[in-house]
Amino acid sequence: MYSEESKEGEEDPKVAVLKRILGSLGVEVEALDHIRKEADEEKIKKKMKKGEEIRDD
Repeated sequence: MYSEESKEGEEDPKVAVLKRILGSLGVEVEALDHIRKEADEEKIKKKMKKGEEIRDD
């Protein structure tokens, strides 16, 4: 299982492992990509909000 290559450009090896696990359970790749996209958007929003709070101080 660990010998499999992650997708090219995959930043986090934990994400690649999680994708393999969920894929083996029958979760479709499109669903995994959607989850990753939402997580990235949420991360950006949190960083922006944190930056706004710092400027307000």
